[in-house]
Amino acid sequence: MYIIAGLLLYALVLPIISDDCIDINNDKSNRGWKYIDKLRGQKIDLKVDGLNSTYTIGVCANVLPENQTEYAGAIENTQDNQTIIIGRYNSSELMSGGHWILLKYYNGEPYDNICSNSKRHAAIMFVCDHRVHEFKTAMIVDENLGRQKDCYHLFEVEHCVACIDDGCNAFFHRYSPGTIILMGLGSLIVTYLFFGWLILRCLCKRKGWRQIPNALFWKEIGHLQADGCNMVCRCGKRPEDEYNLLSGESNVSNPHSTTSLFDAEDDNIIPL
Repeated sequence: MYIIAGLLLYALVLPIISDDCIDINNDKSNRGWKYIDKLRGQKIDLKVDGLNSTYTIGVCANVLPENQTEYAGAIENTQDNQTIIIGRYNSSELMSGGHWILLKYYNGEPYDNICSNSKRHAAIMFVCDHRVHEFKTAMIVDENLGRQKDCYHLFEVEHCVACIDDGCNAFFHRYSPGTIILMGLGSLIVTYLFFGWLILRCLCKRKGWRQIPNALFWKEIGHLQADGCNMVCRCGKRPEDEYNLLSGESNVSNPHSTTSLFDAEDDNIIPL
């Protein structure tokens, strides 16, 4: 009888324990809670280079094995296989800004002979990054042990849920300006070709390469570019070919031709 009652109590209490964060101020009016709820229940393991400990943090979720219900939101696994609870999510606090959310877990296990033997707590800083949509990477920034009390572990997570002002689907923040310009130009070109082909095909009854919009223009674009380059870079003038001078040929249409000047001088010579 007692075993059945214990199992029923366990089954009822466990979902409640692992369900949600409990604010120490009993105030969930902060708009950041709505965004944090999108990650609720997710966990991540951290291995820091140079440290023998590993860390596990969760978002309003128990990171201990299912048979241990201690509201552990962040834990440290030491090299000697000890598990230290850094903070509990039944004693949490949240602050937020336009592009950041700070989630704190208090009431962790006390330090030994440092920080005035005060209790640990974890601070998880969510930083806005529109490109990150999954809770897979994080890093530990600091373990602040230089205080007399209120020492804490600071974790940093980049995720789009912290983009409170813009949201995860902010188009102009997910792509660079160059990418957006290329996408716009590509869309214009595709629209121009499609509707141009549709009009020439259906209304003008054209076939073959004449279905291409402005086909003559695209056919002559190479010559037009060459003429434009000649006009801009050479001012539309061609230097006289030196071999023409030797052979006696002249370019009468070119007013700057040296041969035409010689011919004009020859006409003015009075015979002796």
